[in-house]
Amino acid sequence: MQDKPLGFPKSVRLLTKAEYQAVFEHSCMVSDSMLVVFVLPNTLDTARLGLAISRKCSKKAVDRNHVKRTLRETFRVIRPQLPNLDFVVICRVGAAKQPGSVLKASFLKQITKIHQRKCAGLL
Repeated sequence: MQDKPLGFPKSVRLLTKAEYQAVFEHSCMVSDSMLVVFVLPNTLDTARLGLAISRKCSKKAVDRNHVKRTLRETFRVIRPQLPNLDFVVICRVGAAKQPGSVLKASFLKQITKIHQRKCAGLL
């Protein structure tokens, strides 16, 4: 089965604990008041996303799901322009109260920071 160019199949997600752990241990990190983004190069032909949205972000599941939906959608749209990197995004306290447009802008700002810094030689 062929992936849709703007879909979000399993092949573009981080799925296992080991994949998340590798990104946390060997990655470059950028952050702001809402999101922390860890990034690590991968050997695949596409960027992948992992989300770690805990109850610290918001006690309400509906708010955490809003954050996840917004970040997945933003990643899904920009994935064709991204280099082969693994991203793990962590939500900070209060981010779930922000509208989707603010979360999207924050995520895009973090990706811009990654490119500007060349993140410790990762790019």
